[in-house]
Amino acid sequence: ALEGLLQSLVGRMGAKLEIRRFERLSGLTVEEQPVRSLGALKAGDCVVSFSRDSIYRNKHAIEQSTGLPCAGVYGSLPLETRTAQATAFNAQNRPILVATDAIGMGLNLNIRRVVFTDMAKFDGNRKAPLPLPLVKQIAGRAGRFRSLFPDGLVTTMSGSDLGRLRAAMEAPNPGYRAAGILPPDHLFSRGLQSLDLMGLLRSLQDAESDSLHFVADVSGLIETADLIKNIAIDNPMDIYRLSKAPVRHQSRACQR
Repeated sequence: ALEGLLQSLVGRMGAKLEIRRFERLSGLTVEEQPVRSLGALKAGDCVVSFSRDSIYRNKHAIEQSTGLPCAGVYGSLPLETRTAQATAFNAQNRPILVATDAIGMGLNLNIRRVVFTDMAKFDGNRKAPLPLPLVKQIAGRAGRFRSLFPDGLVTTMSGSDLGRLRAAMEAPNPGYRAAGILPPDHLFSRGLQSLDLMGLLRSLQDAESDSLHFVADVSGLIETADLIKNIAIDNPMDIYRLSKAPVRHQSRACQR
C-alpha cells in the first residue's frame, strides 16, 4: 500500500529503495461465529479492546467467568511490566491475554485466537472504524510461525462486528498518495521565536502541500491549546507538548 509513495519520496531524495517481501508462513482463519461471551474464552485467546479501562474491566470479567488468570498489555505500561506480562502469557501461567493494539508492536506472543471486542476506536476526536492495516496487523498476531499455535484464528465478540472483520480481512490495503508531516519539536521551537503558539499552529493549518506531502491536521492541537492557554505554564513548548495528548473535546470537563 505504501510502495508507490515510498518510491516517489526516496526518488525525490536521489536515493535507492530496497524492498523485501515476506510471506506469512502459517494459516490465519476468520471464524464462522463470534464468541459472544467472555466466559467462552479458552487458553491462548487474546481479547483486544482499545482503552485501559476496558482492559481491566475485561480482565476482571474473564477471570470471574472462566477461573483462568489473565495477562494484560497496553501501550502505557512500562516496558519491563509489558515484557513480564507477555512472558507469563507465553508460559501459560496466565493463559488468556487482554490487550490493546499494543500487541501489534514488538512482542512475540503465543496467541491461538484474536478476539476483537470492537471494530472501532477513539481517534482523538471521535470513535472511528479501525483502519484496515491495523485490523490485519492485530489479527495477524494469532498463529505465528514456530509459536505454540501454528495456525491462527480471529473473530469478534458480536455478530455485527464479525461481518466487518471479514470484510476488512478480505479487502486490499488502501493506497497512499501523500505523506503527512509536522515539524519536529526542535524546528517547532525555532518557529516560536517569531510567532506565538496559536499563530504558529494556525500557520501550519494554512500551509500549502505538494503532490507528495501534506501538513497533518492540527485542528485538535489548536483546540486543546486553546483549552489550556490560561494555565500558568511559562514555556510554550510545554503547552504544545500537552496539546498532543488525546482529548475528548466534547466531554463535559472540556466544556466547562
